[in-house]
Amino acid sequence: MELAPTQPLEGDTRADVCVIGGGVTGCSTALHLAELGYSVVLLEAGDIGHGASGRSGGQILPGLGTDITTIQQALGLSRAREIWEMSREAVRLTASLIERHAIPCELAWGYLHAAVKPRHVKELAAFHEQMARDYGYEALEWLQGAPLREHVVTDAYPAALYDREGGHLHPLNYTLGLARAAQRA
Repeated sequence: MELAPTQPLEGDTRADVCVIGGGVTGCSTALHLAELGYSVVLLEAGDIGHGASGRSGGQILPGLGTDITTIQQALGLSRAREIWEMSREAVRLTASLIERHAIPCELAWGYLHAAVKPRHVKELAAFHEQMARDYGYEALEWLQGAPLREHVVTDAYPAALYDREGGHLHPLNYTLGLARAAQRA
């Protein structure tokens, strides 16, 4: 299903909320607000998803761009756990939106955190232990040897963590799907 045609903004337009930017964040915001009954106008200078949202790697991962240990050191374990759980909720929300709005974005579950050097093996093992101990996160599976080669056909990686809660999607198709759902709402 294609996006409904839109026109450039001319003159005065009234809405409860004006969202600037048609990437994942803007389209998701417009969708959620419209579903709550707000009148929403989304302004995008280019095509929906033409920027980083449509060209990202498409990873859906719990966590942040900063290592959880850094978060924990800055905010303490209790707050770091809250942030970790919020990131897991964001992954579940993404999956829910895809299902609820039948967004054809090639969603595939499973993500491999691969070690390239022996030092990385030690770091991944410590991370695996920390996540289970401090965060109760049991979605990580340690892989070496034949079990690892079931996921990647190479001996280049000495070990890896397989994250069952992580995944991938087609980022542009996801963004366009959010925009279509927002238009319908």
